[in-house]
Amino acid sequence: MMKMKKGKINKEKQILKEQKDKKKKEKEFQKLKKKDKNLKSILEWMHIQKADNYGIYLQNQDTEKVVRGLQLSCPNILTISERQKVQMIVNLSSCFDNYRGELFFKIVKSPLKLHKHFNRYIENLKVEDIAGCKKLTELQIDKMDNAIQERHELAFYVLIQESENVVDNRLSKLEAMLRYAGFTTALMSITDYEAVISHDFKTEIVNQYEFVSLIIDKEKYENEIEKN
Repeated sequence: MMKMKKGKINKEKQILKEQKDKKKKEKEFQKLKKKDKNLKSILEWMHIQKADNYGIYLQNQDTEKVVRGLQLSCPNILTISERQKVQMIVNLSSCFDNYRGELFFKIVKSPLKLHKHFNRYIENLKVEDIAGCKKLTELQIDKMDNAIQERHELAFYVLIQESENVVDNRLSKLEAMLRYAGFTTALMSITDYEAVISHDFKTEIVNQYEFVSLIIDKEKYENEIEKN
């Protein structure tokens, strides 16, 4: 009798636990569903379709455009003469006056660009045989990974918004003008475009939604709810 009673109690506990877990799962799914809905409305308002290393793709009704840009590496004004400063300002003013089209400027905090060095250390780690060197390489990889995740640098961007058939030509002309003005330029990457979008909305959540595909797999959570 005692064994039967004990077994019955354990079974009841198991049922209660399963019911509790089910409610918890449903609550989590509903929470994620709500977040998904809110993010979608934000992205629709932004008119952003997607973003990659080539640029940010916009669509507003029947109009499609691409946003592409350059990162500017500005010289240290403390190390150049007053005459050089004036000349650079004149050159920059002339550059913007001569560019035919609308320009957009962004100053944002962007993740440190250490991926090339990071990948090099990863490759070195694969072929390293000496235990001590391997350990040092692993430590360096950990440091760089932390720096990429936690630290940011101030980045200066100039962007254009054009139709896909003319954007490359316009960007090339702008790049040539900026270099003539004394600025070192680099094409923006996916990391830069992510930084610009998340900066505009002051939230990393837009960033997560747009660039890690969907935050939630709808089919997955709907199936899970049906199962339970």
